[in-house]
Amino acid sequence: MNWLWLQANVTILGSDKPGHLARSMEYFNLTNPISISGIVNALTWPSFYPPFFHLSLVSFYHVFGVSADVGALTNAVYLAILLFAVYGIGKQMYDGQTGLLAACLVSLLPIVFLMSRFTYIEFAMLALVALSVWLLLKTEQFRNRGWSYALGVCLGLGLLTKWVFVVFAGPPVLYVFLRSPVLNDLVRALRPLRPQWKAIVVAISLGLTGSALFYIISGDWEARERFGITLAIVYWILFALLSYLVMSPTRPFNNLIGCAPSSRCASLRSGISPTAISYRPHCIRRSTSAAPSAPRISSAAVSQLGRCSAAS
Repeated sequence: MNWLWLQANVTILGSDKPGHLARSMEYFNLTNPISISGIVNALTWPSFYPPFFHLSLVSFYHVFGVSADVGALTNAVYLAILLFAVYGIGKQMYDGQTGLLAACLVSLLPIVFLMSRFTYIEFAMLALVALSVWLLLKTEQFRNRGWSYALGVCLGLGLLTKWVFVVFAGPPVLYVFLRSPVLNDLVRALRPLRPQWKAIVVAISLGLTGSALFYIISGDWEARERFGITLAIVYWILFALLSYLVMSPTRPFNNLIGCAPSSRCASLRSGISPTAISYRPHCIRRSTSAAPSAPRISSAAVSQLGRCSAAS
């Protein structure tokens, strides 16, 4: 249905939709041909918006070719995520029939029908917010370790989609946290405090190995030149903390704390806070004369992307 609609409607109105298409072409040129250093460069490329949505468009470009229709077709994946998450929320809170009814109603909303056919970041953010809420329910107030870590990864991807994601996903997480046994479990965990030294040594070793391997195979990329060894230390700490928490006993406090490095590892772009990653590189790019020049967009890609806007 989306494909038929896109073929029949070839006029792009406004500035956001073509702006996101043009920005996705910057990431396409960074990752073409596909390489580890190209992907890392795309993740750390200075841009006003975080890169996840545009990289999802790029993945479709590599598979189906470069065009505005293919870019908009990426929303079919986010639509499936949205409907699945809404169904899961309804089933988790009530039953399967309620979940099916909720997913059906959401699919019929005019705003969902409209946004799923244009390259707006907000539709991807909507899908990830719904997925985060479903995963939050599956954590059973952070008693389930696997679902807690999955929630952390989803929160990280949400922060990589748009920074206001935290405004929508934050209140549900805070509500569940305040009602969960995490604080009581923290008191029990600290009394008495018995560090697991063997697990700490193993975690430090795994963190050092993982961060060093990533740092070596990633090649030359902008954030590495900007932050130097500091970035490697940040990755080391995060990987070591996550490894230690994975080896620690399953309990609500450990699961919640493990959710944080999972989110941070999923959302790291330049070794800085996920909520700031979209602003700091953008400001640095404006204030630094040595900033890299924007990748050139191939003429073939421009002509393919521009055929839809030519009708307007």
